[in-house]
Amino acid sequence: MPEMNIAITLDKSYLQHAAVMLCSLITNNKNNNIRLFIICDEQLNDADWDKLAEVYKNSRLQVERVRINSKQFADYKLSEHATAANYYRIQMADLIPADIDKILYLDVDIVVTGDLQELYNVDLENYYIGAIEDPLIPEKKNLGFTDREAYFNSGIMLINLAVWRNVSLGKKLANFIINNEDKISFWDQDALNAICKGHWKALAPKYNLQTVMLGFDKDAISYTQKDIQEAMQNPLIVHYTGRSKPWQYMNKHPEKEQYYKYLQQTPWKNYKAPDDTFANMLRKYKLFPGFLDVILHKQ
Repeated sequence: MPEMNIAITLDKSYLQHAAVMLCSLITNNKNNNIRLFIICDEQLNDADWDKLAEVYKNSRLQVERVRINSKQFADYKLSEHATAANYYRIQMADLIPADIDKILYLDVDIVVTGDLQELYNVDLENYYIGAIEDPLIPEKKNLGFTDREAYFNSGIMLINLAVWRNVSLGKKLANFIINNEDKISFWDQDALNAICKGHWKALAPKYNLQTVMLGFDKDAISYTQKDIQEAMQNPLIVHYTGRSKPWQYMNKHPEKEQYYKYLQQTPWKNYKAPDDTFANMLRKYKLFPGFLDVILHKQ
C-alpha cells in the first residue's frame, strides 16, 4: 500500500491532545503505511518526546521529529489563544523533504474516526490545497471576502507541496502576516485564505466536522444538506474547534467521549480537568442552586 505523508505542529501546551490524536490515528489506520512529521519547537524536551513516543512505539507509524525555532515568529500577531505554533505550518514546504509532493496536515485538537486513505487520495489537480469550509466567519470581510465567498478552516488541509513550492507560497504567507496585522483575526488561517483565494479545492465536510457545524443554520454554508448530514452522522475527523474543548469539564461537545476514549490509552490517562470542581458539577447537572436549598433546609 502506498505511503501516506502526514504532518502535525506541536508545542508543549498541546502535548496531551497530540497523544489523543495520534492514538485515534493509529487505531483507525492500522493497515496504512504512514510517515508522520511532527514539527515542534525548542520547548518540547526529550522527556516530553519520550512520553509522546509511548503512544506509537508499537505501531507502524514512522515518526520524524522536525525542529523549528519559535523565536522567528516573534513579530507575528499572537494572543492569549494563539502561540507561535499557529504559524509553524506556513513553513511546511521548507521543513518537509523536497521529494514529497503531497502531505496531509492535521491539527491536534481532533480525533480520527476512520481510514484516512480516502481523504489522502483526493486529486488536488493544480490547487494549492484541499480544505473544508469554515462557516460563520464574519471577520473574513476584513480580508476582502463577501458573504457568499467561502472561507476555509486550516486545521485539516491536504497540501499540494509541489505547487506550494512553485509559487513560493510560504514567503507570500509570511509577508501577508507581517504586513496585514490589522486585518488578521485568525492568525495563519486568515493569511492562508487571503493568499489561497481561488486556489483551494473544497472537500467534503465529513473530513473536518467542526464544532460550529453541529448547531447552526445549514443555509450558512455552501455544502449540500446531504453533505452536512453525512458529516454529522459519519465524520472521518472530529475537529474540536472553538474555545470550549473536550478536555474541559464544562464542555458539552456531543463527541466529547471520543476524546476520553483515546486519552485512556495514553500516558495521560489519569488527567483531571482543572475546572472539574464540586461547584461546576452542581452547575453542569443543574443541581445549583437547588442543592443549596437542601443543605440550608429550605425545602
